[in-house]
Amino acid sequence: MSKQGYVTFAMNFGEDSDEIRYAYTLACSLKLQDTEREICLITDKFDNIPSKYEDVFDYIVELPYGDKDYHSPYKEANLWQMYYCTPFEETIYIDKYSVVTSDIDSVWDTFSIHDIVFPEQVNNFREETINDVSSFIIHNKNELPKYYTDVFYFKKSAEAAEFFKMADPAFQNWRDTFYEFVKESRPEYFDTNLMWNITAHMIGHNQHFGYKIYSKVILDSMELIDEDIPTVWTDYINVWGYKGKILKVNNYVVNGIFNYQEPKFLTKEIFDDYKERYKETTITLTEL
Repeated sequence: MSKQGYVTFAMNFGEDSDEIRYAYTLACSLKLQDTEREICLITDKFDNIPSKYEDVFDYIVELPYGDKDYHSPYKEANLWQMYYCTPFEETIYIDKYSVVTSDIDSVWDTFSIHDIVFPEQVNNFREETINDVSSFIIHNKNELPKYYTDVFYFKKSAEAAEFFKMADPAFQNWRDTFYEFVKESRPEYFDTNLMWNITAHMIGHNQHFGYKIYSKVILDSMELIDEDIPTVWTDYINVWGYKGKILKVNNYVVNGIFNYQEPKFLTKEIFDDYKERYKETTITLTEL
């Protein structure tokens, strides 16, 4: 088993789905910033991965217990299985709707002394820490923890194993879990962040929390109530990339792990930038 590595999760669901494309872009960005650590894609079936996307992943692992609800569109309900199929002793999970734009060795240095880490704060693309009330409306109403879960760390340990063991029945029976723990504003759909936070609540959330691991687009309170602003942030915030080296959001250079959330972010231009830069790097290393 490798010591440290990255895991992401993607499944193509339906003929028009292209979830693997987002995971591939994330993996390309990781390879450009971290040539030492390996990357694992967790999916439902290896045969569903387009061959053109395979080369960037060091591992492609099928869900060990399969897709537990094949007909459901909420594939993230299978995320509890990642502990049982990660090929690494220490894992950083990164949501597929993310890119890595700079070296993140410091993240590993910070977290390797812990068993499991969920961030309590994140930055926006301006590198400002924001009180993100909008993401945790349901959590506040039901007195649940408020941790960000697009990126988190865990190692093979008794403490992390206990957490994922609790996540197993909670995720598989998410509707019953919501019924028990979400009394106000209960969603009818699967909410990944809410489920991880409920799991933390169920286990007593004794893990190490509070770090800022990554940045994401966070709309402030004025933007949320302004009806003239589009609901899709890429419709009014400019994004510019250059060969997988530089990413600017509204003219701010984004560093570290950037969770963009909105699929429209990954335009053909940005996708091609990361793909071509990764290919160039691979060819150069081979020649050496």
